Amino acid sequence: MACSPEEIERKRCEALERRNARLSTVAGINQQPSTSKPLQPLNSGLGLNRSLSSGSQSTLGSFLNKSHENLDLKRKTNSYPQSEPPSKLIKQINNTSIGLVNNKISPINPTKFFHQEQQIKGTVSMVSLTRFEVDIKYCEPFIKYCKTLKTSMYDQKSKLWSFDITEYKDFMNGLKNVPMVEITPLPQYVYRVFKENANPKPQKAEPDLSRIDPKLMETLMPFQREGILFGINKNGRCMIADDMGLGKTIQALGIAHYYEADWPLLIIAPSSLTHQWFQSILEFLPSVLVHEIVIYTSKLYLDNNKVTITSYDLLVKNIGVFSGKRFGTIIVDESHTIKTLTAKKTEAVKKMIDQSNHIILLTGTPALSRPIELYSQISLIVPNFLTMHNYGVRYCNAEQTKFGWNYKGSSKATELQLLLKLVCCIRRLKADVLSQLPSKLRQVIMLDPNLIDKGTEEMKEAYQKCSQNKGNLHTTIIQCFNESSSQRIKAVCNYLEEVLENQQKFIVFAHHKCILDAITDLMIKSKVKFIRIDGSTRPEDRKAMVDRFQTQKNIMVAILSITAANAGITLTAAKLCIFAELYWNPGILCQAEDRIHRIGQNESVVIKYLIAEKTVDDHLWPLLRTKLDFLNKAGLNQDFSLDSADISKQVISESSDSKQGKIDEYFKMSSSNFKTDNALADKVNLMLDEDDEDLASIDLDAFQ
Repeated sequence: MACSPEEIERKRCEALERRNARLSTVAGINQQPSTSKPLQPLNSGLGLNRSLSSGSQSTLGSFLNKSHENLDLKRKTNSYPQSEPPSKLIKQINNTSIGLVNNKISPINPTKFFHQEQQIKGTVSMVSLTRFEVDIKYCEPFIKYCKTLKTSMYDQKSKLWSFDITEYKDFMNGLKNVPMVEITPLPQYVYRVFKENANPKPQKAEPDLSRIDPKLMETLMPFQREGILFGINKNGRCMIADDMGLGKTIQALGIAHYYEADWPLLIIAPSSLTHQWFQSILEFLPSVLVHEIVIYTSKLYLDNNKVTITSYDLLVKNIGVFSGKRFGTIIVDESHTIKTLTAKKTEAVKKMIDQSNHIILLTGTPALSRPIELYSQISLIVPNFLTMHNYGVRYCNAEQTKFGWNYKGSSKATELQLLLKLVCCIRRLKADVLSQLPSKLRQVIMLDPNLIDKGTEEMKEAYQKCSQNKGNLHTTIIQCFNESSSQRIKAVCNYLEEVLENQQKFIVFAHHKCILDAITDLMIKSKVKFIRIDGSTRPEDRKAMVDRFQTQKNIMVAILSITAANAGITLTAAKLCIFAELYWNPGILCQAEDRIHRIGQNESVVIKYLIAEKTVDDHLWPLLRTKLDFLNKAGLNQDFSLDSADISKQVISESSDSKQGKIDEYFKMSSSNFKTDNALADKVNLMLDEDDEDLASIDLDAFQ
């Protein structure tokens, strides 16, 4: 149906009004209801309009006049209310017409178009007891700023700037004026510890050590006396992390006896070491009577003894009994056992420590594999320490995954070492007291490959089974490990026969029962007198066996389990230690080594590792080296250098052909000769990285 010119004009005006309303909404303007009069046609100055008899305009004249009116209307609707101040109008205009409109980038504004310049991020960490360092990429404004500070120093090697801790606050405040730089500061707790250490302190009088039993004081070496003073200066809340064999037991007893007024004393130790603690107290603290010492044996109550000795397992099972009595002083031996916060052992120990004034932790391996394992120990003796998350982010290279936070990494190892030294930890390596200890020499013996060829094919079948198994992966991987160890029996026994010909005392470690049994059979066959200590040996029998080995010259060999006899015994009568097989934890191996390399050893000792090519050993050696890297950087190293070990090749058919070299040569050789698919290698490495607790439920002997 045709519309008259007037109707067309009316509809066009309505459409324009609707369009203007939409524009006002987009611009964020609160449009007021229109009060303008209906549009009236204007006479054109060009004389193009002609009057009609009805007074209406021609179509052309109406179009031109309405176009001018529409333009004027558009200008009015895009204007802002007069009540708004000019400054606000300008700001609104910049935000709407020049910046982002409908989330689109405007090329008119260069800041929005090219984006803002990225911040250069850096982090602060302590590199000594008095200086902090800034790890940051090259930044000219930052360099100019560093040169203005009094204590700034530039390290040509690391290409980083460092400053004195006394200038830390000025440094952080001045960064506000440095463009494009964002620095992660030190945690407040960390800054406070280092700042207090840098402040001059009044000279303190040395503690009166006459309160300690004279018998113990007479036997102390200088570094042991220093350890006791350290513990007393920390009010009896400390971690003694000396290397194995440096006398942590005597230092702990010295600190504890200094605080005898705060007894009763509780000693928590692995079950295999409880009797040794009993003997040590009798030897070094004769002022404590024998009837005042008790080894707890699962009673329903605790006697009023001055000293109570218990194992971790008994403490967990009888925590209700123990928590009912307050112990003013507690010694926790092998404290790395409580490396997991949620473990029952940790919870039980924490419950006892919460009631105590003095806590002494002892460990020869303060960081077995991951720095997060230190946290549960530190938090026991330093209640106001960093939270677990803050500790994990700073020192464990924490990563957030879909399953939560992963704290299994490591970062800022130097700062962590320095912090622990100031807060609670003292650690000396054998190298630090070398003048008082004999040297240690390591050797790697490559077993005769002809004696392990038969086992290689069987081992490959086990590897194949491992790669296909998706159910119980741990069990299958352990089977691979067992298969590898069982195939080395002939080569190991062959080598030990050669060692027996030298008629010298030695100790030999193994992990699997099949190898321990084979070595035992060899000694019986060779009519050699020996002792054997493994997981089935009762604690009271261990000391008697050790005493026999130490005092009787005809006892030539000590056959020991790596995990059951790696701590708490002294076998310095031997000068040779042989590992018939490896273990995936370097701390355990180092502890085992120190059964002969301890105080009381007057001669140099030799440590020999028997290695079988094309077995799990090809994975174990590189893994052990990798795990030691962080410990060395953190200052928690085990004094356990694989690189310095010499390699000798066992030869059966030739008597004089021996090959010497460095362990790096073996790494290169093993990596090229031993081929597996990547998936299988990953699974084997996964097993090697497992903690002992994760594999404790698997019966190793079931695979024999």
